[in-house]
Amino acid sequence: MGKNKVKPVIVLNLRGLMLQNTTEKRANELLESHKARLIEEQPLTIQLLTPTGEAGLQNKLLKPKKHYTVRETAKLLTCSTSTLYRKIKNGLIPAERREQNVLISGEWLQSQINN
Repeated sequence: MGKNKVKPVIVLNLRGLMLQNTTEKRANELLESHKARLIEEQPLTIQLLTPTGEAGLQNKLLKPKKHYTVRETAKLLTCSTSTLYRKIKNGLIPAERREQNVLISGEWLQSQINN
């Protein structure tokens, strides 16, 4: 017998940008407490109704660099490094390998923060 696969729930912030996925249980808690609203049933997508703090990111890049490490990018975008690596692998984030580091374009990061 195979294990039941948990389907991730897509989470959007107040501005409609994708955040890290969550579980169905957590999504139901957010919906019941009126902290989120249902956007779509297939695939299950919710939108948070409170600001998540990413709007203040413009202030974090006072001195933009040409490239950022995955760890630096994760900190600026307030997401996990594993999320970034997955998006890099899927071709959603442009990155290049230099020696033992994976570097993300500062130009790309700036465009994400300004959106």
